Amino acid sequence: MPRKQQLDKDAWSWVDSVNPATDIVRAEQIHQAYRLNVKPCVRGTCRRNCKGNPRCLNALGEGQWMGKISQVSEIDDPDNEKRQTRTFVGLKNLGATCYVNSLLQLWFHNPNFRRAIYKWRSTAPAVPSSEESWKPATICEHLQVLFSLLELSDRKFIDPGEFTKALGLDTGLQQDAQEFSKLFISLLEDSFHDQSNPEVRNIIYDQFQGRYSYVTICSHCGSRSERVAKFYELDLNIKGHKTLQDCIEEFLQEEKMEEENQYYCSTCTSKQNASRRIQLHCLPPVLNLQLLRFVFDRSAGRKKKLSSVLQFPELLDMSRYLGEVEDTTVYRLTAVLIHRGTSAYSGHYIAHIMDASTGKWYKFNDEETEEMKEKILQLGQEPDETDIVQSKKVRLPKGMFSTKDAYMLVYQRRTTNAVSIESAVDELPDRVKTYVAIDNSNFATWVREMTQMRDNTFNEDLTKQTHVMEMYRLLYEAEKQQEWISTKWLIKWLADPDKAPPVDNSHILCLHGKLNPNKISEVKSITYEGAAVIYSKFGGDLRLTGDMTCKDCVTERCRVLRTKSRVAKDHKTITAALKRKIDATEPTFWVGKSSLRSWRGLVLHESTAKHHDDNGSDSAPAVNGIQKHDDDDDDDDKSDEDNILQTSKQSLTGDGDSSSSVASSDDRLTSFNDDLLCDGHRELCPEESRRRLVPSDVWSIWRQYFPVAPEFGSSSPVCRQCKQQSEQTQQDILIRKAVAGEQKQQVSDLYHDRHRPTWDDDSLTRVYVVSKGFVEEWRRMVKDPIRREPLVTISNSILLCPHNKLLLQLIAVSANDTDLFTYLWPKEWFILKQYFANDVEISIDKFKEPDGFRYVTSPEVCEQCCSSRVEQLTQPESDYKSMRIYIRRLSYDTTGDDKASEKGRLHGTEVKRRKLTPDPPHYTTTSSQSNQNYQYVRRSARSRHGPNDKEVTVSSSDTLRDLKLKIMKLFSVAPFDQQLFLNGGQLTGDHITLGKLGISSGCIVILNVDEPSLDQLDVMDDITQVSCPEAGFKGTGLLGRH
Repeated sequence: MPRKQQLDKDAWSWVDSVNPATDIVRAEQIHQAYRLNVKPCVRGTCRRNCKGNPRCLNALGEGQWMGKISQVSEIDDPDNEKRQTRTFVGLKNLGATCYVNSLLQLWFHNPNFRRAIYKWRSTAPAVPSSEESWKPATICEHLQVLFSLLELSDRKFIDPGEFTKALGLDTGLQQDAQEFSKLFISLLEDSFHDQSNPEVRNIIYDQFQGRYSYVTICSHCGSRSERVAKFYELDLNIKGHKTLQDCIEEFLQEEKMEEENQYYCSTCTSKQNASRRIQLHCLPPVLNLQLLRFVFDRSAGRKKKLSSVLQFPELLDMSRYLGEVEDTTVYRLTAVLIHRGTSAYSGHYIAHIMDASTGKWYKFNDEETEEMKEKILQLGQEPDETDIVQSKKVRLPKGMFSTKDAYMLVYQRRTTNAVSIESAVDELPDRVKTYVAIDNSNFATWVREMTQMRDNTFNEDLTKQTHVMEMYRLLYEAEKQQEWISTKWLIKWLADPDKAPPVDNSHILCLHGKLNPNKISEVKSITYEGAAVIYSKFGGDLRLTGDMTCKDCVTERCRVLRTKSRVAKDHKTITAALKRKIDATEPTFWVGKSSLRSWRGLVLHESTAKHHDDNGSDSAPAVNGIQKHDDDDDDDDKSDEDNILQTSKQSLTGDGDSSSSVASSDDRLTSFNDDLLCDGHRELCPEESRRRLVPSDVWSIWRQYFPVAPEFGSSSPVCRQCKQQSEQTQQDILIRKAVAGEQKQQVSDLYHDRHRPTWDDDSLTRVYVVSKGFVEEWRRMVKDPIRREPLVTISNSILLCPHNKLLLQLIAVSANDTDLFTYLWPKEWFILKQYFANDVEISIDKFKEPDGFRYVTSPEVCEQCCSSRVEQLTQPESDYKSMRIYIRRLSYDTTGDDKASEKGRLHGTEVKRRKLTPDPPHYTTTSSQSNQNYQYVRRSARSRHGPNDKEVTVSSSDTLRDLKLKIMKLFSVAPFDQQLFLNGGQLTGDHITLGKLGISSGCIVILNVDEPSLDQLDVMDDITQVSCPEAGFKGTGLLGRH
């Protein structure tokens, strides 16, 4: 089938031979316009629907109903939740609990530890209850249940929610995995003290506890001091080391105690130089090596992760490090715990663990568990990281591994006897076995119910498929009588037959209540029988049966197309004529630049308007009770007109002027050459930038299209009144620019806000004070003297109370007062007085006294009003919780004369200074003759928020810092890159609450963003954690909370 453009061209190929003004459009031409002569497409032959062929019913969405119905449905396959044979059970991530999951899997895969957990028995008095209703209560019971489910559950993964709840962990907050490991082992050690079974009571000691001593030797007398200590893991520094052996040697190396760090020797009874080292005495069966990847960066004031590569062996011989040689000192690697990510405050935890019974390695990633089947194991690495290592061609010795993310290595003594799994299960209490059995039974029931629901859904889909395909095939059957229907409705029906609305054909009707020929791409021709079935099942008020072709619309379309063809030819002629140089002897005429860009669209617009007037209505009549909307009429003509308008603006630009005033006038232009007329006088506008001269042959062409358009020859006079007004305006602009430039030069430090007076300067004896509102408005006026009204008065009355005294202290000012006034040097004040009147002169004199300095203000401070104001500012803010406010991020305006930002370049691209849009003044200006007053006015913050505004829930007790952290999550903008504005004023003071800052429900806070550097982007994940002290596991069961 030809493309839609070719079908459209063929449908109207007869237009050039028919003149609607003199000729009659024949029936065969009308049928050709409605594509009634196009053959229907064979079913199933089109990959995409032929929009230009109303008899093509392919690719409307019927594909999902053809062929075999898939078992895939909205209900997930319950078999995916079932545990496969010879696989391990995963643990569900509850938000940020991957660090807990990895450690639970590690402990579970220690057979001796798991056996001891199974043998644990509660010493609390038994509460009478049936085994079926029993629930775990203590931490050990929860761990016992969790381990039993990991071993015996039929589920692919289990939920550790009850376990984390019993510990009091915040599942949405990621914690330090190493700290959790130490605290939990300590908690278990305390919990096992009261166990009568020594295998349970001593499991922590027997499995994880080692012994070393701190040995100190006096360099003077040689006396030796030794303090023995126990350990459960060795904390190894990895910074600056490449191998695990280097880390162990640094841990055990000798430390010199000299100078300020001398050792007090009891033998010498004085401080002496000494040496100190750690001496290993006894190693546990399970050796836990904590790699200190997370360290505190003092320069940055936060923790960071060390991503240095470390090599570690599969077999670790510890004999060289022991003071007393044990029977077996060779350890085999059994687990590697990994932290993925670059930040110390976020990331993901994964565990690589060796199965004790088979010796195979598995990866435990929360819910997912899989065997690591690589020929060469990449322990401590993930696939993407492995590719990087391989690309660098890093060769490792046999039996060595490399990692940049491992934070814990677990080694097990080779002679350790593993306990069989089968015998350990028998040690479980009966109530735990019952608990697991009930859980498996409930899971099996759930699987059956879900399977039945999927089967029912599948059968319903089969039935629905049969009905849909029967109706669809019925639409294709050959029949003489055809009926029209909306393509949009057919697509909705095939997408979801159950939600198909009644048939609505109103949008495809013309003004005369028949089928619009311009909407032929939006309709399809179906059989009468098929339409009868559709309307009987889905309903609809309007059926398009019989001859629905409209001769009037086809004739009008013919006229429009002929007009377009003529306009296109004249456009080429005009374009060529405007490129040649105008002969000085031939007559020329003025044409508006907006008219020059838009004349083709105006031709089509006037042609369409004339057609509507001839029909006596601009809207479609009611047909069978359905009213057609105006905006549905002749959309193709409208789109053609828009395209011509756009092309005209790009191709005919005269002398290249593209000022905003001319461009914006295109949208308001309704008549050709009206843009030449001045406002009010209807004479030739004096602004030559809005017009250009064209030769007479070009003007004659336009005269045919616009016979009543205003005509001005090259010698036509311009409007005298507008010319005088324009000259006066230009003169005023020059004066404003000159005055603004003069003021900027004379008080440049005030304009740039630099070298401001401070009381730390001992030579400073007097300063003058002006309101901050005046200074900011003056800066805007100097920056843009054309658009800003000139200032007349320096208004300081805002700083006075009703007693005509100062309302605030100008020396010891608070953070709330710094935005109210500005200090001026005496020279700056005298210069400003030359340009502006002032209502109150405010000054501060500084006098040196024997005990310091004394300050005198003029006028004096009103202590009563000042105290009242301070009390009002410090009174408790409004109390509200969980109220919604909106954040609006400003777009950047890089146009105008703004220079490049001092911040340099971002990713190699010059960043221009940004203007706040709109520019929010801190006050309003009211003028009356020669006086101006500046007042801080509270505008309503409850303005209508836009669709792009982001909603944030806050409370009055939240600080500005808290708000910035929430904004960071919405816009990925670090707090130090956020500038927030409310009611035209900038919000400052991260420690101030939102209630005191005046933020209320429904208000709109404006966000202006300073683009962060690449280094700042790397630490954005850390901002939330660094902003407040780390609570760690405070308040959880790990620290003894019951």
